[in-house]
Amino acid sequence: MTQMHSTARRDAAQRARTYLMCPPEHFSVDYVINPWMNRAVPVDPVRAMSQWQQLNAVFAGLGHTVHFIDPEPGLPDMVFAANGGTVIGGKALGARFRYPQRAAEGMAYLDWFRRSGFQSVREQASGLAAQIEATGFEPVPVDLSELRKAGGGPKCCTLELRP
Repeated sequence: MTQMHSTARRDAAQRARTYLMCPPEHFSVDYVINPWMNRAVPVDPVRAMSQWQQLNAVFAGLGHTVHFIDPEPGLPDMVFAANGGTVIGGKALGARFRYPQRAAEGMAYLDWFRRSGFQSVREQASGLAAQIEATGFEPVPVDLSELRKAGGGPKCCTLELRP
């Protein structure tokens, strides 16, 4: 078991990544906007924070860089930082949340991106594909307009596996 763990650490260090996380200081289930949310099931804020700290420690222990955005009162879902935007090559496409309960998160993340030196691009920005291509990526347009009706996009429809 120890050998497997050491190998995993070495391999992960070779693929060090950078993440953005938000502590769950204001995490709660105050509203229901997806099937997993249930106001009748109480949230344990101490346990949520402990679990979040453990996840952060795992990332750091694997050699990844972790940045933090300050949580804002009244935005209990900010802990789900993956929803805050998409960043490629120093350019940030901020999120525009479908539900009004999460709308203010979009600006909070966009402000963090700007303060942290990321260039902000607007959703559906003209020339975005060319900008992404200029960084060495090959944009592959895919129409997901139906899936977007439920709030999903490419990131939501894809689970990256790193064997």
